[in-house]
Amino acid sequence: MQVRVGCTKHQNIILISLTFWFHAMLPFSIDKAQLWSLSACDGGFLLAFGATSGGSGTECAADSSTHPARCCADVEGSGIGDIPVPAPTKAPTPGNGGAVTVSASSCDELGWTNADKFGDSSVCGESDLNLGGCSGDLTWSEARAFCEGSGARLCSALELQADEIRGTGCQYDKQQVWTRSNCDGGFLLAFGATSGGSGTECAADSSTHPARCCADI
Repeated sequence: MQVRVGCTKHQNIILISLTFWFHAMLPFSIDKAQLWSLSACDGGFLLAFGATSGGSGTECAADSSTHPARCCADVEGSGIGDIPVPAPTKAPTPGNGGAVTVSASSCDELGWTNADKFGDSSVCGESDLNLGGCSGDLTWSEARAFCEGSGARLCSALELQADEIRGTGCQYDKQQVWTRSNCDGGFLLAFGATSGGSGTECAADSSTHPARCCADI
């Protein structure tokens, strides 16, 4: 219902036109918004743009956050109610792909002192200190071994998006690095710091990318 108070004839025409334009454009405005998907990630579910005209990256979001939704269906469905559709479930913990979620060594034991600098004060991280140097490009399994072999662990996508490892060297702030967060077809890459970008990308575990490592207080 529309309420018009003191509108002239011409004003009524303009109002109707604007209302029609708003409703006509509303579906297209979601093309450039990030929408919920059923793809689980470490800490929630992936957001993806409504269309590639809005962007091609994904982002891991807590299931308590709020975002728009678009829906899919199948050509050969069995009819509504014929087959119950299970609710999506979060990725299992511990470990996507067997990766540990709590480091074997503490931040103090690793000599990492940046836990209070960014993000969660119970998490620290590094790129090269006491890791034997910068990782270089590694497969996901090699990246996991790079971190866990020193008593640390791979970071989650959310931890990288919280800048836990920001400014720790190797010029990885603006590069996409491995996370332990799984996705359909591999594991998520996230920028080493939000100064490089805030999105994520799903990569096959056989592809090669740098690693940054996290540890716990």
